[in-house]
Amino acid sequence: MLMLLRLVPLGLLYPLKRAFTWTIFVYLLSYNQHWDTSESIAGRLLNLVIAMAVARLLTKADAPAAAIACKWCIIGRYEEGLYPM
Repeated sequence: MLMLLRLVPLGLLYPLKRAFTWTIFVYLLSYNQHWDTSESIAGRLLNLVIAMAVARLLTKADAPAAAIACKWCIIGRYEEGLYPM
């Protein structure tokens, strides 16, 4: 049972992190299509790079904080000898 619990980050949390990144990316692309820079190809490329960078930065900033919050919610404060591993 403990081995299955250890698969939760790989099977559940990592896909959620990727979905969050893609959601932010698509939202930013739809938001910046009305900017003046979207009139040229170079401007569209700039908008694409900005959306990718912001989505990645938001994910890298929020994911560790969310992981720590989940850890505290799931197991609480770790006490020595309480968990088998």
